Amino acid sequence: MPTMDEEGKLSVVTTSEGTTDTHVHRDQTHRLKDIIECTYYQVTQLTMDDRSPLQKLQNTFKMKLTMRALNNAVGEILCERDFDVTELNRLIYAAATVITEEINGRK
Repeated sequence: MPTMDEEGKLSVVTTSEGTTDTHVHRDQTHRLKDIIECTYYQVTQLTMDDRSPLQKLQNTFKMKLTMRALNNAVGEILCERDFDVTELNRLIYAAATVITEEINGRK
């Protein structure tokens, strides 16, 4: 698992398989990006009233690591195209849905 230093940055740690945790983090970011984009499309098909309320999350180490990868994924998505306010709202909801499912387990 990645470790965080005093500044909250991920430290590079070599695992027994010879890969670094930064590669694992990058893979997780790309995986989350794909999931967010898929969820975003699903959200575009819903009205605000049809959106399910999201559960509150406990502020755990796992959540912090997942949130870091999710923020990187959202940043990549935002760099790829321009969003209007409605689209940005949908992207935020999609990202919140993805992290909730990641932390609490997929439905």
